Order: sequence, then C-alpha cells, then structure tokens
Amino acid sequence: MRYCAACHGETGAGDGPVAASFVKVVPDLTGLSERAGGEFPGVYVAEIVDGRSPVLAHGTRRMPVWGLEFWFEEGGDITAEERARMMISRLIDFLETIQRN
Repeated sequence: MRYCAACHGETGAGDGPVAASFVKVVPDLTGLSERAGGEFPGVYVAEIVDGRSPVLAHGTRRMPVWGLEFWFEEGGDITAEERARMMISRLIDFLETIQRN
C-alpha cells in the first residue's frame, strides 16, 4: 500500500489514483504469472523492484525508486541493505499471493 498502490492500485490491478497520469498503461500485477506462462516470475520481479531491470517510472538503474528507498528507510548501512532485501523479498512474496488463477 505504501509504495505501490498509488500506481498499481490497492489490489495490484494497475488502477491506482495516479495511473491515469501515465502515458503507458500501469501493469496489472495480478497477472504476472499468467503473462509469464503460468509461473510466478520472482527473480524478474526482484530485478524490477531493486533496479537491476529498470522500469522508467521506477527510476534509473543507478537510482531505483524502491530499492534505494528501502535502503535509505532502513538507515543506509550494511545492515540496512540486508533489511531492504528482506522488504523486497516480502513484497515479492505478497505479489505472488495476489496472482490470478
């Protein structure tokens, strides 16, 4: 809710309050598995969230919006990096739970 709902919506369907302001359609995160042939693409999702696979709306690879945000929020040290990875992991776990069948 805190980081993704503004664009992706409360249910992950891509219908958040700012979604209409984008030129491109905001992806429906509940269809990740479907679009990946039936299997949840966890590694791919992690690479998007932490900035290894950049998405223009998420920021650049050098400064990804959420990977860096999580890191700063947790204090910006080595331990903070580990905590940020845990936050990303929890986000990915959540996304897997909202997939359509």
